[in-house]
Amino acid sequence: MRSRFFRSSDVGRANDFRSTNADRASARQDRVARRRALLESALAHRIGTFSIDRPLRSWLRTRPRFTFQSGGHTFAVAFNTDGDLSRIPRKDISTVPTTIEPFDVSSCPQPVWSEQPPPATYTALLTDSRILPPLNQYLCGCCWALATAAAMTDQFSLLHLPPGSTSPWKMMSTTHALACFPFCAQTDNADACEQRTDPPPSSQCAGGNVADLAQWIQSNGIATDDCAPFTWCTQSESCTDMTRATAPSTLDELIPNCSCTGPLFYVKNVQSIYVDAQQMQDPQAVLQTQAAIKQHIMNVGPVVATVNIFQPWMSGQYQNGNASGNPANLFIENQDNPGAFVGSHALRVVGFDVAPVHRSFFTSTQQQHLEFDGQDMTTIPFWICANSFGTDWGASKGYVNMPFFGVNVNSVIEAQVVFKAPNGVSTTSNGVVVFEPV
Repeated sequence: MRSRFFRSSDVGRANDFRSTNADRASARQDRVARRRALLESALAHRIGTFSIDRPLRSWLRTRPRFTFQSGGHTFAVAFNTDGDLSRIPRKDISTVPTTIEPFDVSSCPQPVWSEQPPPATYTALLTDSRILPPLNQYLCGCCWALATAAAMTDQFSLLHLPPGSTSPWKMMSTTHALACFPFCAQTDNADACEQRTDPPPSSQCAGGNVADLAQWIQSNGIATDDCAPFTWCTQSESCTDMTRATAPSTLDELIPNCSCTGPLFYVKNVQSIYVDAQQMQDPQAVLQTQAAIKQHIMNVGPVVATVNIFQPWMSGQYQNGNASGNPANLFIENQDNPGAFVGSHALRVVGFDVAPVHRSFFTSTQQQHLEFDGQDMTTIPFWICANSFGTDWGASKGYVNMPFFGVNVNSVIEAQVVFKAPNGVSTTSNGVVVFEPV
């Protein structure tokens, strides 16, 4: 379904990967077969590694689709990414449910691509005091609401505050999103949740949908923490004690009613940015998709993305005792053994950069399709993401650096997955949701 990998000697060059004889063609067929087997077991597919801001010149022509059975649902994979935000608290992940909520933004308009390519790096927001640090969802699986509220907070602060300001302009309320956005426990939504209609209501601390929430806020507004604070969680050991295995339904009972009467704030131009199955065949469309994400981060502020999470991701520490081999602590997945699937998770994307990574961090298959310098290093582009497990998580003070798709094939941001529920309803999982403050 995806392209083969592509060698890149630096950030600005992509070389063709062509077979020139029968032996190499046979070897390539063997590799494709192995990749297909891995895809079927790991809920993913192979894609091509490419350089930044340069069109690829060669893509794999055969792009098979795969279907899977998991948790009573059929997954028809058209592209590797996240469905939506199941509960991923920072604790023993063996206790974390692995259900995926559909993440459908097909009703959102696609943005118009810019002709001007963005830069390869943009890290200004990391040192901008108006931008929130990584927050903490604790045991509530509310990453879908927290990441959205935090990105909106950042955008309002960038719009209204001068550089150097040390507190947010207004803190948009995660609690208001949890309490007021339609959720499954409400009687009127019971049938919709049972049938997994498209789009479904949220499951509050058991997951929700970023795209639906953003569109709802566009029409209904969101309150601030002054009116609906997160204290129901932060002041309760049931929510903050990471040694517990508090059920989402128990945490949902702590969420206050939707009774905030304070001022509401709105966003506009809610859009989806992703590469669909057809665009996968057009390398220029892939680069344009990345350019659109980059441009929104630079021009408006952070965006919200979802990503499939596997067990090795959960630690936040990816240097494997070799800091010089992966100085930026990029999450380079083991494509031959990605680990147990945990769920899907929402992240706030605040920038992008490139970093060197040593050959030893890649599988032998990956190494065949990357070019390394004399020190066995290769340059990898990545998204800078604020996680929601607090600033003490991982090796990067609560941030996680996610390579552009092609380096990873299971945990990527720019992607699309089609989910088919038992009732036959198909929904599409898309990678990034953007919006602008009003």
